[in-house]
Amino acid sequence: MNQTFENLTDREVVEKVLCEDKQLFGILVNRYQNMIFRVALENLNDHESAGDALQETFFKAYRNLHRLNKPESFASWIYSITMNVCRNMKRKNRKNTISIDDIDERSLQQKTDKNIPLIDKEKYAVLKGIIKKLPKKHRQIIDLRYTEGFCCSKIANFLGISERSVVNRLYYARKLILKMIKKEGLV
Repeated sequence: MNQTFENLTDREVVEKVLCEDKQLFGILVNRYQNMIFRVALENLNDHESAGDALQETFFKAYRNLHRLNKPESFASWIYSITMNVCRNMKRKNRKNTISIDDIDERSLQQKTDKNIPLIDKEKYAVLKGIIKKLPKKHRQIIDLRYTEGFCCSKIANFLGISERSVVNRLYYARKLILKMIKKEGLV
């Protein structure tokens, strides 16, 4: 970013983003991403979930920036968005959902608690089979996110779709996987 823009106040950046230059929103991202990540990590106790909360927070802030009544209070506004995102993520996790983030090949094959495998190789094979049954657009998103380790913005750029589309596809892919996992009796 141009050094001149970095010295702008939050109010000035918000006003410029709303009126003329949407790309200046990156200044606000740079200013607050560490704080938001720390808050999310403290609330969610998981790095990947905190990263997801970070992305969701900035997405919501950008989408609703026109609703911010006092641009000078951007910091407190984005903090409250972060807390709401974390609350919603916790609520979703309480509803017996499985996070694909918690399932990686190592934990599926090797992770133990008192030498008892959490998920055996047979269940891992069933999970891989379930993922192969997903529609291409959902399978592709799952592969890019969990096999390649791409973040939502990188997936969006790679596929030429919006970040919101990536988030939506991930949500529905996870939902389909959970439904199929329950049908297979893995949960």
